[in-house]
Amino acid sequence: MLIAIIVASVPQLQDLFFEEDSFVYNSVTRAVSSSGSVAVPLILVVLGANLARNTQEHGANDPEEEKIGTKLLIASLISRMLLPTLIMAPILALFAKFVPVSILDDPIFVIVCFLLTGAPSALQLAQICQLNGVYEGVMAKILFQSYVIWILPSTMVLVMCALEVVEWAAKG
Repeated sequence: MLIAIIVASVPQLQDLFFEEDSFVYNSVTRAVSSSGSVAVPLILVVLGANLARNTQEHGANDPEEEKIGTKLLIASLISRMLLPTLIMAPILALFAKFVPVSILDDPIFVIVCFLLTGAPSALQLAQICQLNGVYEGVMAKILFQSYVIWILPSTMVLVMCALEVVEWAAKG
């Protein structure tokens, strides 16, 4: 991501990476593009498998998991979907308004940045819990809450906030 920001900020690098007949475009850019094309369907398959596990009955539950499961669920949702937004949204807004970098003038970039601040927990966390055999039930509930219950309202709020920031930053 840092390399992408650098390439997006330097016009000479944009030409190098995106000029159709260049070696870098034909090797690096097309390889990254192909990998990106397969990433979303693959993530959706993994998410579906993890959510399907949530509907199955689990074996013996860990007493510690039952004791702190709800607290862990609430803390995880707040710390991943709310706190980063509350911290990063004002910073992103100020950067979009006052920092003269060309990529911050792009409304789509600003919207994506906002969406990333409130994105649900990574699927890798569920896999880590499964591999280690800890908090699997709570992690399944976190994934369900994040990707089924809270994703739509949070996305709508984040996009509306991002659009307000884009409009505010565009005003002289």
